[in-house]
Amino acid sequence: HSYRVRVEACGGLDERGFVVDYAEIKVAVAPLIARLDHQNLNDLFDFPTTSEHLAAWLYREAKKALPQLSRVVLHETTGTSVIYEE
Repeated sequence: HSYRVRVEACGGLDERGFVVDYAEIKVAVAPLIARLDHQNLNDLFDFPTTSEHLAAWLYREAKKALPQLSRVVLHETTGTSVIYEE
């Protein structure tokens, strides 16, 4: 599969006028994407690698570095996606 992921943040503005800087999002998310890229996902995880489970994993992992994270949208195809939020 070739997934696309959208990371959304929510919150008040900081002293810079940002909810979160996009560079901070990239720093938090890039290692997660690199871990998944060109891998057999079934070999990486001990849970079913459905889009729903992957979105939940991405959310939980990214949330550790991004407290402003509000949801992850994972697109499996151009016409299908799943939204994970807590």
